[in-house]
Amino acid sequence: MIRSLVGAVAGLLLAMPACQAAALSFGIDDAPPPIVLDTTKPRLCTIGWLVADTATNDLFLARMQVAPALNEKPAGGSLPCPTEVPPRMAARALDVCLARATDAKTCVFGDMTRGFLDRPDVRNSAENGSRCASDLYRYIGIACWRSGDINVCNVGCGRTDLEARGTAQGRCESKHQKSCTITGSSEILAPQ
Repeated sequence: MIRSLVGAVAGLLLAMPACQAAALSFGIDDAPPPIVLDTTKPRLCTIGWLVADTATNDLFLARMQVAPALNEKPAGGSLPCPTEVPPRMAARALDVCLARATDAKTCVFGDMTRGFLDRPDVRNSAENGSRCASDLYRYIGIACWRSGDINVCNVGCGRTDLEARGTAQGRCESKHQKSCTITGSSEILAPQ
């Protein structure tokens, strides 16, 4: 009888750690559940402008995000950028240059007309030709020719660095009838 009682107690003692281990393996605690990112949420439209300081030949890239309308439907994972951009958004892009320039008159948009050579001011640069939308393009490029101390430039958009530079160079050479050998580009991805 004592032997069977000792055997039963020993059996219970051996079984207890196994029961506890099984209960602990569930990991039940008060930790919050993991966050699941919504992969169906479309990325926002980001518009990038190239702005130049003609006194220093510095270029600035200004980026702005456009929130979609409530009833807007994404197409292919992205939202369409607006067909018309309010003038105040372009003015804000110029502010990036104005904050750094010593003379406000030297801040112009990156896309310049044929009259820019004689009057290098903002009236002879084009806001709409100096912007790219990231839902269509990944890069904004610029191509210029040198006129004395001033670069005369045009802007182009592209899905690759080379495409953006090529588009800008083609526009520059077509508009100005010059060889536009000064080129560059920058990504216009949405800010993270």
